[in-house]
Amino acid sequence: MGISYKMLNDILNCRRPITTPTAMLFEAALGISAELLMRMQLDYNIQATKQDKSFIERLENVRKVAAVL
Repeated sequence: MGISYKMLNDILNCRRPITTPTAMLFEAALGISAELLMRMQLDYNIQATKQDKSFIERLENVRKVAAVL
């Protein structure tokens, strides 16, 4: 696929996200849909963000301000 072992290892161990080009390389090499891989990455990103307490506080503040408007 032309990517380093470290990059592949980081992706598999959730230390590096799957980018669009990487997803397309996986699709070409393994036959796994790039769209599926990107949706999985998006789902992971959303779940990780929901665990970020400081972001959740920020989000709640934005919602409070938006509700006033």
